[in-house]
Amino acid sequence: MKIKILLLIILSTIIFQQQLFSRIDETREQCVRRYGGNVNYDEENNLFQYEKGGFFIVIHYFKNKVDAITYMKLYEEDESITLPITDNEIDNILEVNGKKRIWKVVDTKGVSKNKLWKTMEGDYYASYKLNENFLVISTKAYAARRKMKKEAKEDDRMKGL
Repeated sequence: MKIKILLLIILSTIIFQQQLFSRIDETREQCVRRYGGNVNYDEENNLFQYEKGGFFIVIHYFKNKVDAITYMKLYEEDESITLPITDNEIDNILEVNGKKRIWKVVDTKGVSKNKLWKTMEGDYYASYKLNENFLVISTKAYAARRKMKKEAKEDDRMKGL
């Protein structure tokens, strides 16, 4: 009997975790079903903001698919304060977003105090900003678009020097 109860608890936990966190490559419709609609929308940056299970989640869509997600754990008493995301929570979030991919820690060689990961296939990246308490997961294509956008802004600033 105790084993059945333990298995039920484990299955419930797994199902809850699967339903709590959005995943890379899901459609906007899938995310709306998961969260019940967005809390806020930043049209300029195409960011949809949600709240679920004590987390504030910001999702970027590209061609109607999730290609970047930011997770922040909010302090219940004051939602302007973010709490550290535990290693266990990070592992669970990476697992549900990785779609059976294996995440490897990226050695920053002391340059950054942030935690970094990428999938063995190199198609997904993740970083945990230690001093800001947020986890970002993105596709390789999203990271490439962000890099190109940043370089274009730098190029514009350099014109006329």
